[in-house]
Amino acid sequence: MFTPPDRAQTRRDTVDSEGYERYFGLVESPFALTPNPRFLFKSRSITEALEHVTRALKRREALIVVTGDAGTGKTLLCRLVLQQLEPRTFVCVITNPLLTRDDLIRQLLTDFGVVSGQPGRPEQASGHDLVRTLQQFLASLDSLRAHAVIMIDEAQHLQPEVLEQIRLLSNFETDRSKLLQIILVGQPELDRLLGTPALRQLEQRISRRYQLQPLGASEVRQYIERRLWIAHGGPDGLHDGREHTFWRVQFTAAAMRAVTSLSGGLPRVINILCDRALEVAYKRRKKSIDAAEVLSAAELLRFPTSLKLKLASYRAIAAAALTIVTAGGVFATGLLHSRSAPARDTAAPSTPGPALDPASQSDRAKLDAVPPNATALAGASAINAHPAIAPLVAVESFTVVAASFRTPERAAALAARATELGLPAFTRIVAGPWHQVVVGPYVSRDEAQTAQKQLDAARIMDTHVVSMPPGAE
Repeated sequence: MFTPPDRAQTRRDTVDSEGYERYFGLVESPFALTPNPRFLFKSRSITEALEHVTRALKRREALIVVTGDAGTGKTLLCRLVLQQLEPRTFVCVITNPLLTRDDLIRQLLTDFGVVSGQPGRPEQASGHDLVRTLQQFLASLDSLRAHAVIMIDEAQHLQPEVLEQIRLLSNFETDRSKLLQIILVGQPELDRLLGTPALRQLEQRISRRYQLQPLGASEVRQYIERRLWIAHGGPDGLHDGREHTFWRVQFTAAAMRAVTSLSGGLPRVINILCDRALEVAYKRRKKSIDAAEVLSAAELLRFPTSLKLKLASYRAIAAAALTIVTAGGVFATGLLHSRSAPARDTAAPSTPGPALDPASQSDRAKLDAVPPNATALAGASAINAHPAIAPLVAVESFTVVAASFRTPERAAALAARATELGLPAFTRIVAGPWHQVVVGPYVSRDEAQTAQKQLDAARIMDTHVVSMPPGAE
């Protein structure tokens, strides 16, 4: 017996198979976990860590330690450090710290090109012979004005005997400089491990330490905006010549705050959460991502329930408080009008006056405003009294309008210049149609003005800061 297809189910299957990239006009996934260098975002913490490590390498310091929670960007930092190394540098990168003392020396000799990676004599050599061969090789680098660097990721998993071998390797030196520089990268457990009495001598040799920090609230916004811009085809914004490629995916301010709270500012968690939120918005056929989509994504990912419920309850309480304020204001207005409005048959005919500009209308509205009754004041106090609710109810944001152009190509070129400055720039179509270049949004006017100064310094003149009222994003 023939059964007609379920059209609703067919549409759902189509939605699931297409993916959200095409729906949002993206050329690639903006929040993939693969370390694509095109999506590089140098946060304040990553930039400072890179400066510390680069300075230590130039000064030929022997032992550097970098720690950070999972997802803070330690692997990204390692890649950036490798890109900064001088040409005459022999490098060994160890990503599997579960090795023995002899395995460590064998990998060093193999990565430095001293021995072949094929099975043979290195496996049969004694530990003493391996160390002597490595020392001879490192000593030969001094006359060549070259040096060697070993970088160990996930170093908190190193065995004590391997850490002791690393201490001995840090002693290799000439009268002028160290022969081997060692960078240990790991989670905070590495600091606790190095602080044990058995490793006191190794800890004394650490010349520089840095701890990576999560992204701040403003950095989370910039991080998300940049990845969306790049995934949309930035910095040039042109891939197939169609105008719709300039349209941008929107995360509302409430969504940004939800992502910041749920992720704790960890880039890896931000990626997972935003990717799921885009899928949720796609299935709901929405063009922007609000806190509701972020919370649904958190539920799918089984994020900590208490935090998710807090955000949801704050939104519910805020909505109820706003309802009270609105109802109270309407009640007070109706009550006042019923008592003071003149009868229609005695009212003097009104004479049309000159049209008011928006500023004058605002002033007139303030003069004519009805004092709220006790119920409305109570509702307003409920909102202002809870610091966790207020940001979810009404937060003003700011953008910097750089310029407007007739053609999308010129707008995209200017947006690319702003993006190169590290600013979250995008284009949008306004009346005309004009293609407007916008930088932001920012959570404070000071941040927007700082971005404006960067644009001025880059000779992008005649910019102005625009205030966006709550809910306008």
